[in-house]
Amino acid sequence: MKRILNILFPLLSLFQFFSCSPYETFVHLKREDLFSLSIGNMEDQFHFFIQGNNPMPYKNILLYDDGLFYLANGQGSKLMQFTRFGELTLLLYNPDLTPKPVLLPEKTESESGEIVSRRSVPFALHNTGTVSVDSQKSIYLEVELDSADFREENGVILRKVIRRFDRFGTPMDTIGREGINGTPFPFIEKCYHTYENHFVVVTRNPSGFTIYWFDQTMKPLYELSLDPELLPASQDPEAFPTLGSIIPDLHQKKLYVMVTYYKYERDEST
Repeated sequence: MKRILNILFPLLSLFQFFSCSPYETFVHLKREDLFSLSIGNMEDQFHFFIQGNNPMPYKNILLYDDGLFYLANGQGSKLMQFTRFGELTLLLYNPDLTPKPVLLPEKTESESGEIVSRRSVPFALHNTGTVSVDSQKSIYLEVELDSADFREENGVILRKVIRRFDRFGTPMDTIGREGINGTPFPFIEKCYHTYENHFVVVTRNPSGFTIYWFDQTMKPLYELSLDPELLPASQDPEAFPTLGSIIPDLHQKKLYVMVTYYKYERDEST
């Protein structure tokens, strides 16, 4: 039987481990029902269809930033932007999976020359994943390349990239491991923006985690690999650590790493 002993949140800088004390207070957040989405493949619907008993290989990521909700819908290969009142203001969609939108125009300007605040953008998105937004409201969206563009390196399939769009949904560029137009990432766990507008991509591979840290111009600053074998040992010699979530500090060049310690115990009654 496997039993969780405790959960620690050690602080990992780019060069050294530190320890930190557990939280002493808890903040209770009140639930507030803002809006709901129906299931379907239209522009304002959540694409979610289960085929038999097959596991769902798609990500569905919800991000809240400065009064706006961003919903990356993996199965629908689209990204929807909503106000806190549920108004759809931006749609990035794959025209092969989503019918042409009725509610949102594709033009950036109206006939009178005014900028359109609600817009849909057709783009060849595939298997969208995690999403992040910088201070200019540019959107960084994980997508999967076509199988013909997959790469293999040391037995790891590289097939994920970050597509960047401006605040109006206009495609800008593609970000890979070396920055703009770089080679694909392995499996992406999450991506983040710091208050300095640095961009951090947390990836996973069979040997552990690799974190890619970029500056505001998408120039690589750090590439850090975390080997689970090098995690701090527990005081209990029979407990072993496993690596969990990795989150960057928003103010400093540090990473918060969740390490869980497990211990196998035999149930004498079985």
